[in-house]
Amino acid sequence: ASSGGMAEEGERAGLLLRPGQTRRPTPVGGKLLILLQYGILMTVLVFVAMHPALHRAVAKHAVPKIAASKAPPAPHVAASGLKVAGLAKPNPGLNPRPVGVRKGRVKTKMRAVQGRDSQLTERGGALEILHEVAPTRSLLPERVAMCYASWSECDDKVISAARQGCNVIGWFSMNFVDVGGAPSVKGGPDLACVRKVAKALRDEGLPTTHLISVGGWDQPHPFIGGGAPAVWSAWKSWNEEQAAGDGFAGFDGLDWDVEGCDGGAIPCNEFSIELLDTMGQVSQLAKKEGYLVTMAPMESYLDPSSPMFDRALTHEYQEWKGVVDGFKYHGANTYAYLLAKYPTTRVPAPTHSLDGAVLPPAGYNEVPTFDLVSIQLYESYSHADFAIAVQGGDAAAYLVRLITALTTGWVVDFSWDPAAGMGTKLIKLSAQQVILGLANGWAGGADAGQPVKALLLPPPVLQKSFVAMRNAGVAPRGFMFWDIKEEGLVPPG
Repeated sequence: ASSGGMAEEGERAGLLLRPGQTRRPTPVGGKLLILLQYGILMTVLVFVAMHPALHRAVAKHAVPKIAASKAPPAPHVAASGLKVAGLAKPNPGLNPRPVGVRKGRVKTKMRAVQGRDSQLTERGGALEILHEVAPTRSLLPERVAMCYASWSECDDKVISAARQGCNVIGWFSMNFVDVGGAPSVKGGPDLACVRKVAKALRDEGLPTTHLISVGGWDQPHPFIGGGAPAVWSAWKSWNEEQAAGDGFAGFDGLDWDVEGCDGGAIPCNEFSIELLDTMGQVSQLAKKEGYLVTMAPMESYLDPSSPMFDRALTHEYQEWKGVVDGFKYHGANTYAYLLAKYPTTRVPAPTHSLDGAVLPPAGYNEVPTFDLVSIQLYESYSHADFAIAVQGGDAAAYLVRLITALTTGWVVDFSWDPAAGMGTKLIKLSAQQVILGLANGWAGGADAGQPVKALLLPPPVLQKSFVAMRNAGVAPRGFMFWDIKEEGLVPPG
């Protein structure tokens, strides 16, 4: 009976005892060895369970990735400049889920995954918590309709524009000025009014990203005393202490719109290397703290048809000679310097999953410094204007070629300017960065016998062009237009 009981006990313990064999008590040293072995085994199991590769494998199977479609959804567009038949219906599904309101100084970690396949829609989004940022930020929608308020504009027309489809508002515009040798923010819309408009949009369930522009035509170039750290500190303090309040977390980021001015060879018609470097470095500081950064270059400031680089903004397009002579206010790939020298920013990798679970340390990620690049097709006497309005070319074909060039890349020779300190560089944007800049009712006119000064693309033409770009696989992230104040104007003719 004793032998049978031991056999049964051995079987339960997973041991095989030979006939007549008995289990002897384990020495103390042996027990310690067994405990040590169990400890090593548990350590190995915990390490394997926490390994990043295992997390990535689980995440890959738990959240199916949405394949990129050859026919992406139509953009969420606004009226007039963006009012395209069949594309202008507001669709909340194309807006990201809003991030919760900040409580005091509590930090959040919500950011959008930036990539061609990320779909921030109700059909299955991919949101990732990247790193701690001071304010609660809005996310960029998958399809962008960016609409600029006019100079210091803040009124009910901004709310109307959002109702009609604008999901990114570009408030216009602020600048950095010299106050006692330090940069200080000046200008822009009435901040109390901005907070009221933001609240009205939240109350109506219209998720909206709010950006503040820097610069504008005929404005002095920003004061950059103290360099990027001083400029960034001035903006961040202004945004947190003056712009934010009443449930508004402040602007979600800044939009570079530094341009030239009337008057020929004067300081505001030439960028200094120091200014360009400060713009790039401030942009990287903003990205590291979770803010959005965009730019709105004139067509000539980012021109894939030319390899030339110059900081002067006093060039004349050759094709316009004999048609309109003497218009010397074009640039020469001036903003390409920013994309060449500051294309990406190193930010901390994700620390938490969407449900708040802590992820293993994974170092840093490189993300595009500039979230959106809005090309102003309505620059006076632009290439697009000449090709479409003067030569009568097909707008759809022209825009397909333009975006193909921007996303395939072109070589810019920075050795034209020794101060740039660079040779030739390939400048290349992703389709997720490209925004086409449109005009509304203020454009399209011309004096008697003169060509159109600022290109206007009528809604049917824009619709046809978007379909052609989509079919060619080069659809842009969206569109922007200048400006909300002029909504409702009837173009000449």
